[in-house]
Amino acid sequence: TMKFQLTQANVQVRHTDATTGVAWLANGDFMSVSDDHTVKAWNETLEDAQEVVKMDAEWYPTCMAAATSDAAKRSAGASFVVGSNDGKFRIVSRNGRVEKTVEAHLGAITSLRWRSDGQGFLTAGEDGLVKTWSRSGMLRTTLVKLTLPIYAACWDGSNENVAHTAGKNVFIKPMQPTAKAETWKAHEGVVLCIDWSSKNNTIITGGEDRKYKVWDSYGRLLYSSSTDASPITSCSWAPSGLVFAVGSFNTLRLCDSSGWLHAMDKPSVGSPYQLTWNADGTRVAAACARGDVLVAKLVERTVSNGKFTVTQTGESKLMATSVVDGVEEDLEFRDSIVHTALSHGYLLVVTSTQCFVYPEGNWSLPSVLDIQSAVTCVVQANEHFVLADATGKLMVYSYNCRLVSSPKLGGSISDRFNSSTITLSDDTLVVIDHKNAKAFHVFDVQSGKEVGKPHVHSLEVSAVLVDQRGPTLDRHLAFIDKNRDLFIAQVRRTTIVPEKIATMVHNAMWHQSIHAIATLQEDKVLFWLYPSCAFTDQDLVAQTKCEPALTTSLGKAPTLVSFDSTLCTIRRADGATVVVSLPPYILMLQQLATSLDWQAATRIARFIDTPTAWSCLAVMATKAKELDTAETAYAALNAIDKVQFLQGIKQIPTVEGRNAELALFSGQAKEAASILQQAGLTYRLIDMYCTLYDWDSALETAIRHKTHVDTVLGRRARYLESLGSQETKAKFSQLAGSVEVDWDNINAKIEQEMESERQRPGAKPYA
Repeated sequence: TMKFQLTQANVQVRHTDATTGVAWLANGDFMSVSDDHTVKAWNETLEDAQEVVKMDAEWYPTCMAAATSDAAKRSAGASFVVGSNDGKFRIVSRNGRVEKTVEAHLGAITSLRWRSDGQGFLTAGEDGLVKTWSRSGMLRTTLVKLTLPIYAACWDGSNENVAHTAGKNVFIKPMQPTAKAETWKAHEGVVLCIDWSSKNNTIITGGEDRKYKVWDSYGRLLYSSSTDASPITSCSWAPSGLVFAVGSFNTLRLCDSSGWLHAMDKPSVGSPYQLTWNADGTRVAAACARGDVLVAKLVERTVSNGKFTVTQTGESKLMATSVVDGVEEDLEFRDSIVHTALSHGYLLVVTSTQCFVYPEGNWSLPSVLDIQSAVTCVVQANEHFVLADATGKLMVYSYNCRLVSSPKLGGSISDRFNSSTITLSDDTLVVIDHKNAKAFHVFDVQSGKEVGKPHVHSLEVSAVLVDQRGPTLDRHLAFIDKNRDLFIAQVRRTTIVPEKIATMVHNAMWHQSIHAIATLQEDKVLFWLYPSCAFTDQDLVAQTKCEPALTTSLGKAPTLVSFDSTLCTIRRADGATVVVSLPPYILMLQQLATSLDWQAATRIARFIDTPTAWSCLAVMATKAKELDTAETAYAALNAIDKVQFLQGIKQIPTVEGRNAELALFSGQAKEAASILQQAGLTYRLIDMYCTLYDWDSALETAIRHKTHVDTVLGRRARYLESLGSQETKAKFSQLAGSVEVDWDNINAKIEQEMESERQRPGAKPYA
C-alpha cells in the first residue's frame, strides 16, 4: 500500500523553537517559519538551511502561505505571506525583503490561504473575522464576522466559496453577498483544521475530539475516523485529490480520499501545526511543534489491472510485476514520477517533463511524449488517452503518442479536471463545465470540436461516465447529479434527453467490455445489465437490474475500483476490498447480440429462464430490430400487449414504416415522425398523430400536404363522440362546416394508401 518516506531536518540547523508554518515557493524552494523569529529556506535533503529573514523579537509568526499551482505562481511570483500573533501579515520576497506589512486582525492570524489562481489570499483570525485580500495586500472584503475565534479557513476549487471553522461547526460562505451560507456541526470539540479539495470537491476536518472527518460540499458526512490519542492539529489534501495527510501529536497519517488509512508514521516531532503539499503532489511538508521540519515523500503508489501490478519504489522508480508468473521488471526515469495509470492494456507514466506509454507487458520500448506544462489529470480509453495540464488545456493522444485533438473548453480551471469531471471513449469526450456545474460539454475526439450546445441539467452534475462499447451514434453517458440521481443520455444525438434510472447513487462505473453499469446505493451494489433500455422500453428498466448477494457488509461510503469480466471490485471505507460477481449470462447475451446470433441468445435465455434474462434479451432484440426474437422474449414475460404490437409491426410492408413504429414503441415520437416525414409516408404520419391524440399536428400535416383532412376531422369527431364532448378547437370547428366527412371515401383512400405503400420499391412484410 502507499506510504510516506520521511526526511527530518538536520538537528544542527533546525529551528530552536516551534515551527509554525511551511510553504513551497513558485521556484520550488521550501521555506519554514518559526517562533525563533526566523524564516529558513531548505535544501532538498533538509541537511542544510539558509536563514532568509530575521524578524523582530516582539512578534511571533503563526502561519505562512505561498502560491503553489502554475496559475498562482504566474500571478503571485516567488513571494510568500507570513501571519503573526499581533494580527499583521507580511508579504516577503524570496530574498527576505519584507515588501509590505498590513494590520489585518485584532488578535492572532490563525489561517492564511492563497486562491488557486494566485489572484489573492484570505486571512482568518481569533477576532472571528475572515478577510480576503489582493495579492498586493489590499483589502477586498470582510467576508465573515463572528464572535467565536476562527482557527482555520480555505477556498474551494472555483474560489467562489470559503469554508471556515468556528467552535464545533463548519461554515461555507459564498463570495456572493446574496448567496446563502451553509453550516453544520462537524465535531464534538473545537474544529482545529479544514481543507477543501479542488479536485474531488470534498472537505476534510480535524478537531479537539481527536477525529478527522470527510464531508461532501453539502455537509453530508462521508467518513469519520476512530478516536485518536491526541487532537487533530492539521490536515491537507494532495493536489490530485486522491489522498490527504493528517497530523496529530507525534503522528502523521496518509489517508485515501474516501478516508481509510494508507499508512501511519510516528516521528518524535510533537504536533504538526501545518501541512503543505508541493505542486505535483509527490511530497508534503510539516511544520512541527518541537522546531522540526518534516518532508514526507509518497512512495509505493500502486496501480493494477488484474494482470500486472506496478508499484512506485522510489521518487523516479517503478517495479512492474506479473500477477501470473511473478516476473518483475524495474523501470527508472530521469525525473520524479507524478502520475501512473494502468488500464485498457497500457501503462502511462507521467513525470514532470515527459509522458511514457508502455504496452502492457512490453516494458522496454515505451512511446515518449514531451510535456510543456505540468499534467494534472490522466484519463484512459480503449484507443486514446487525455491529458489535462496546469494551463487548463485538454489534449487527446493515441497510444503511440500522436496528438489526436485539443478540445477547447472555455473558462477551464486546471484544478477542476479529474476522473469525475472528465470522461473519455474512443470517439467522445465529455467534460463538466467549470463555471456552471449544471452543464456538460460533448466533444468529438477526432476533430476536437464540440458536438452541439452544452447540455444544461436542472441540478449540478457531480460525475460523468461515458460507455466504452458500441457505435458512435449509440454512445451513452451516465451522470450523477447533486441529488445523487443517476441519469443516462444518448450524447451523440441532436437533442440530449436524459432518463433517470436510479436514485441515491453515490458511485457508478461502466463495465469495460459490455453495456452494463454497476452502482453503489446506500449499503448495496446493483448491476444495471442493459441501462439503455430506458430509451427502448421504460417498463423493463427495473427488470434489467439485479442485486448480487453480499457475503459481507459494504459499510458506509464504499467506492467502486473496477468492473470487468464477471467481477466487480469494491473498496470499503476501512480499505478492505470486496469482490462481487456479475451474472455471466449477460456477457454471453450481449456478445451474441453483437454478433447477431439471436438463436443462440434465445437458447441461453431459455436456459436461464428468469425475468431479468428475458428482459435483457427483449430490449436488445427490439433495439436491433430483430422482431421475432423480441416477440419470443416478450411472450416469455407475458407481455401480451407488446407481443401484439410487434406482430402488427411485422405486417407493415416498408422498412421505414416498421422503424417508425419501433421508435414509437420506444417512446420516441419525434424520431418516429422524422422517419415518416423523410420517407414520404404522409398517411402513416397523420395516423400516428391521431393515435397519439396529437390532433393539432395531425391537422397541420394534413393541410400542409393537402390530403386526409377529412380523415383527421372524422377521427376527431368519433373521439369526441366517445367522450361525450363538444368541439373546443376553433380550427376544427371552422373546417367541419366546409369539409365533408364521408367514411366510405375515407376508407377507400386509406386502402389506396396501403396499396401504394405495398407497391413501393423494396416493400415487403417482415421476414
